[in-house]
Amino acid sequence: MIKKFYQNRKTFACLCAFLVAFTHTARAQITNQPPTASPASICGTGTATISIPSSQAGVTYGLVASTNTTALVGSPVSGTGNALNFPTGTVTVTTTYAVVGIIVGTSTVVMNPYATVTVNALPTVMITPSHTAICKGAIDTLTASGAVNYTWTPGGSTATSETVAPTSTTTPTSYTLTGTDANGCTNTAVQAITVNAVPTVNIAGGPGFGGVCPGTTTTYTASGATTYVWAPGGLTTSTISVSPSATTVYTVTGTNASGCSAVKTRTLTVNPSATVTISGPSFICNGSAGTLSAAGGNTYTWSTNATTASISVSPTVTTTYSVTGSGFGTCAGTAFYTLTVTPNPPPTVTISGSTVTCSGQTDLLTASGASTYTWNTGATTATISPTPTVSTNYTVTGTDASGCTNVSTLSVTVNGLPNITVTGTNTICIGNSTTLTATGATTYTWSANAA
Repeated sequence: MIKKFYQNRKTFACLCAFLVAFTHTARAQITNQPPTASPASICGTGTATISIPSSQAGVTYGLVASTNTTALVGSPVSGTGNALNFPTGTVTVTTTYAVVGIIVGTSTVVMNPYATVTVNALPTVMITPSHTAICKGAIDTLTASGAVNYTWTPGGSTATSETVAPTSTTTPTSYTLTGTDANGCTNTAVQAITVNAVPTVNIAGGPGFGGVCPGTTTTYTASGATTYVWAPGGLTTSTISVSPSATTVYTVTGTNASGCSAVKTRTLTVNPSATVTISGPSFICNGSAGTLSAAGGNTYTWSTNATTASISVSPTVTTTYSVTGSGFGTCAGTAFYTLTVTPNPPPTVTISGSTVTCSGQTDLLTASGASTYTWNTGATTATISPTPTVSTNYTVTGTDASGCTNVSTLSVTVNGLPNITVTGTNTICIGNSTTLTATGATTYTWSANAA
């Protein structure tokens, strides 16, 4: 548009009062001075200077912009023989400028080529955070866009992405990004990151030192947050009751209103239980008694309420017995024992034989009523021939074909031998007689043997 305008000098003469008298095309000698712009380009908005390298005395120079061809930019300037500078004022769009040299009523010259001030748009610099709010101790990633080169403040990093770890929980931390595009234009963006405090989670309760016994119920209560999640178990209440059978680590994750979390752990030590065992017969016959013996503890409590290590039981049906034993430094342990009762009655075992004998004499004792026998002497025959020297109890355990047993005992009294003495003459003549007297017994039987 300005080029077209400058091609019509009569129109140009109407621009200013000092051109009113211009009515002909006669030319004076006005030297063309090609204008230059400094700077030739600006970013966003700014000012520039249009300069010509030399001027002529007697010539008046004016600056015309393509954005407004009906008025001069600024005031006309008289030539001095030196270079002239024309300030453009504020430039917001790309503008072409022409310098016009005029001798009023004589000559007008448009300096060429024209000078152009290019206005480049500022880059739209943006910061995209991974999170606008983080928890204290966490990191955030800020990603730059909209330009070619970047500089982060604070830090001075020139990377496209910046990893930050702000710590202030009182005021947000601001990060400034300066971006430069391919035209060298810069712009800035600011991103504030809020840091939320992490809750201080605590766990109260538990046994303290020493631990608990298996199965004991323990209560823990978490505090310091808004919501809680316990592990193991996944409970979401602040208070939990647990009864572990082995040492367990309990962890609670507490989250506050800002969504920040903290973890607290508590180890619940479960002490070992006494290893209690029960020994006894695998079965008994109906009507028989069996002995159950506990081991592994120091004190015992049976399901029968007995508190001895061994108990004698006579169940009529198959029965399970339990005993709880406690030991020094250990928790109570419990054992179970099932005693099977067969429907068969036990055998009727008897012992026949002399209940009185003399010392050194052999006695004959015979057991009956069962299939096999075991004597307290170690013999396993039905009949035994003991030679007791003192009164003795003989016990036999008889087992029938069903495996049922019974016991019989026979007491054998052993009497001492009499101390017999004979008095009288021990030497006589043939044909004579003598009297012999026996003492020390009740009855006597004499016998004679020739010497």
